[in-house]
Amino acid sequence: MEGSGHQYRTRRSIRIGGRNGSCPQPNGSLRGQKAEAFEGGQRVPMLARWPGRIPAGTRSDALVALTDTLATFADLLGKDLPDGTGPDSFGYLGALLDQEPTKQVRSSLVHNSYHGGFGIRLGIWNLLMFQTGGGRDWNPQKINREELVGQLYNLAEDLGEQNNLYIANPEIVEKLQKMLRKIKANGYSN
Repeated sequence: MEGSGHQYRTRRSIRIGGRNGSCPQPNGSLRGQKAEAFEGGQRVPMLARWPGRIPAGTRSDALVALTDTLATFADLLGKDLPDGTGPDSFGYLGALLDQEPTKQVRSSLVHNSYHGGFGIRLGIWNLLMFQTGGGRDWNPQKINREELVGQLYNLAEDLGEQNNLYIANPEIVEKLQKMLRKIKANGYSN
């Protein structure tokens, strides 16, 4: 980028993000890899540069998804999306500009694994409604009936998803299961 010339560096914006996870598993302390529903299979960094608009060193823990790009660009252009357009898109312009959001931001995120196992993130919680990470090696036909059906992790205390709290927090499990069922039935979360 440095060799691209001063004009490019000052007049253009750049956004770099990934789809989901990396393979095979160079995810530091995050459990899982691409195709799995663990954080290592879902969480990716997003880098953005916009001289004069995005303050250097800005950092955000905002929960965003690729689908949120539509609402973010609409916000950037000062436009409202037509009714029914991007029903599951939440703008993250406030997070980019290090400002308080002016519209509803994403509070939850439904995610799935390679074999279709669903999970939901809400705040510090990650609920997976299946055993293992659900990646390419997972066989839904080989469910161990002796193990728990689901997994619940407190990401604030256990980012590596090693301590399954599914049994210890039935009220959180029930709340997230209800949210997940509603979102799946509606087809969107907004």
